[in-house]
Amino acid sequence: MSVVIPTYNRSSLLGRSIRSVLEQTYEDLELIVVDDASSDNTAEVVLHFSDRRIRYVRRERNGRCPAARNTGIIASTGKFVAFNDDDDEWLPDKLERQMKVFEIAPAQVGVVYCDFWVIRNGQKELYTATNIMPEDGMAFRKALAFPETGIWLQTAIFRRECFEEAGMLDETLPIFSDAELFFRVCKHYCLHHMSIPLVNLWVTPGSAISNHEATAEDLKTILRKYWEDIRVDSRLKTKYLMKLSWETHLVGQQMTACKYLARGLITSPSECLAYLLKYLRHVGGSWDTR
Repeated sequence: MSVVIPTYNRSSLLGRSIRSVLEQTYEDLELIVVDDASSDNTAEVVLHFSDRRIRYVRRERNGRCPAARNTGIIASTGKFVAFNDDDDEWLPDKLERQMKVFEIAPAQVGVVYCDFWVIRNGQKELYTATNIMPEDGMAFRKALAFPETGIWLQTAIFRRECFEEAGMLDETLPIFSDAELFFRVCKHYCLHHMSIPLVNLWVTPGSAISNHEATAEDLKTILRKYWEDIRVDSRLKTKYLMKLSWETHLVGQQMTACKYLARGLITSPSECLAYLLKYLRHVGGSWDTR
């Protein structure tokens, strides 16, 4: 089992993430910490842990999180690969519970993932991920809804073959590279959802969850790349349009936000109105956990 933690200038948070991996009840693992050209004392934090399972890899040029994750995948040696973020935390039995699923799952199951807790401003909220199970088959169309009701990389374990079949993370997508990876994996493998929260996802300064401009740009890229698959489903198309409307609104692009809102209304008025009600319940902040 290989675990990859990408990190950049978060030495004050990194220790919690590392400890949560090293304290797993499933101990047969290597931990690869990929330092994405940090300028703080990240190296000192990693070297502070005297555990032979840790490998420290430093990139000489910052390439953002997807590039750092790909560096970790290339450096890894395990038959399974899992990811944690430098500001997040696994519960102690996460890997053990998920690996037990792999022990009895057919080879077609390439990913096991779980629910998680979102911790923001001292509040803890349960997040239930999209339920994709082996009986759904290679559920590409169901996975396309990821940016609205997603599976997060920190919650997942991959068979190594997933990357050989589907490829690595798209380094041009800083926010939704994980979503786009799941799209491709679901063309080759089945997924298994564990309906239990096994990760604490902390919303901290600089979290991807708060980068609305990059989120909007990634959504536009995904729409262009998968437009022919998305456009045939009016509800799914409306989800993307409304998500884009909200994200562009949050960064002050009101004309663009209105454009996406109008397109959503034309595509599926009932779905659009349902989303508007959802937005109104979350005025002043993002309506989902990203």
